[in-house]
Amino acid sequence: MGWNLVGPVVRCLLRNGEEDERKNCLLVFDLLVQLLTLVSVAVIQKLPNKVYSVGLALSTLWSQLSLLPVPYSKEQIQTDDYGLCQCCKALTEFMRPFVEEATDNKENKENEKLKDELLKL
Repeated sequence: MGWNLVGPVVRCLLRNGEEDERKNCLLVFDLLVQLLTLVSVAVIQKLPNKVYSVGLALSTLWSQLSLLPVPYSKEQIQTDDYGLCQCCKALTEFMRPFVEEATDNKENKENEKLKDELLKL
């Protein structure tokens, strides 16, 4: 349910407001993504239908990340005003345990399905 908070925080980031407001939104966004990543990985690992849950989580994350503007210049990448670079890093951390699981035992059908979900992203 916490992932529902990501959308409003992203909209706050994209609003043309005061610099302090945007910095606060970015801080909230960063902390929210870190916390939800930790909690989600732990919870998803225990769910009976892990593949479906991973796919749903990745789809939800992608729908929010795709709203953020892409930095093109080296300066934009370094400043990362909208936190896209930080989010992409957090996304890779979220995916890491599932990638490791999907590549551990390649003959396991569930791992093959998990790999397919990861590759969809």
